[in-house]
Amino acid sequence: MCIYHGILCVARICGILVLGRLITHIENILVSVRRISEVKFKQNRSVIGNLK
Repeated sequence: MCIYHGILCVARICGILVLGRLITHIENILVSVRRISEVKFKQNRSVIGNLK
């Protein structure tokens, strides 16, 4: 019973660590995607401005 409880605690800690790493990874991806879309939007605006 004690061994089982220890395994559960370790699994829970590992799960929290993995989740935290996943969340930070997803946040980094979202930030980079937002940055790329902002750059593309600025490029499109400058192209439209040059066409006028």
